[in-house]
Amino acid sequence: MNTEECQKLCSLINEITAMKYTHFVTVGDLNFANINWGDMSTNRGPGDFSFEFVECIRDSFWYQHVHEPTRGRGDADPSLLDVIFSNEEGMINSVSIENPLGKSDHSVITFNFSGYSQNHHAKKRLNFA
Repeated sequence: MNTEECQKLCSLINEITAMKYTHFVTVGDLNFANINWGDMSTNRGPGDFSFEFVECIRDSFWYQHVHEPTRGRGDADPSLLDVIFSNEEGMINSVSIENPLGKSDHSVITFNFSGYSQNHHAKKRLNFA
C-alpha cells in the first residue's frame, strides 16, 4: 500500500465515522503484517503506512475483532491480515478462524453480528384516566 492509498483509506474511515451510524461492520484483507492488533501497535514510526493506519483506527474508536492469524503460506510465519472492524466492542462475537477454501492461503472467518433496532415509529396513546 502506498501513501496515497493509505490516505484514501483513512479518509474513508473518517467519513464512515462522521456519518454516526448506529451500527457498522467493515471486513477486509489488510496487508499490514507488522501491526500487532492485540494492543493496536506497530514497530514502525510516524510516516509509515501501518503507523498512520493504527492512529486512524484509534482516532475513529473502531474495534478490531480478529485475534488469531488468518493467513499462512508454507514455512512462513502465519500473520493476521484479515480483519473485522465495528463501532461497538460487543457487536461481533463468536469469531472463528476456519480452514481455507480451495488453494487459498487465507482462512475463512465466521462471526456473529449482534445488533438491535431502534423503533422510531412509536404510537402515541392518550391517557384518559
